[in-house]
Amino acid sequence: MKRAWFLLGLLSLACLCSPGSCFLFHIFEDPAPERLFEIEELLIGVSAFPADWRVASPAAPEPHYDGAITTQREDIQIGFKANSPALLVAGHRVYRFGASWKAAAAYSEQLPVQFNSNSVASLTPWESPEELPFESAVADQFHFACHVDAIGTPATVCLAMGQYQEYLVLFHTIMDTDYMTFADLERILVAVDERMALYLGKDTH
Repeated sequence: MKRAWFLLGLLSLACLCSPGSCFLFHIFEDPAPERLFEIEELLIGVSAFPADWRVASPAAPEPHYDGAITTQREDIQIGFKANSPALLVAGHRVYRFGASWKAAAAYSEQLPVQFNSNSVASLTPWESPEELPFESAVADQFHFACHVDAIGTPATVCLAMGQYQEYLVLFHTIMDTDYMTFADLERILVAVDERMALYLGKDTH
């Protein structure tokens, strides 16, 4: 019995170092509510994009691959492409977890993964662009940054990641002065925020 209490004490102490991912801190929290909408409805459409963009990959669950997020209850993604000579793409992903704290833990785990300035693919560090210091008005946690990506032809890539209750949402795009400006991207990020607010019953102000 003493050994069991000793082990429980050690586990509790470990949880103090990482409360966001320790189930003991959340064992009495309510699970995510049943939703009256499908996860697909949280995806933005091509109408949020500039005129020269189209849907390249219709909405579908994310394929499993090494490094993929795997603890979610369900997920969906959609891909977009500009009608341009260069390869200009964008993507919107939504993950739903069984509880808000699980989405919060996934956000904390993914933050250094998604915004990894030490990656061989990063020619510049991930930083908030001066042209668009965007902050979400809806998300519980949110981060937005851009860097110059070295995969293929070097290009500026911007990524937004937010936790909205039990949802983890990511949007990324390649920037281009003719097809995706910071003004275009701001309208898209606002559209993502407003869509989450609409379906989760939250105020955008």
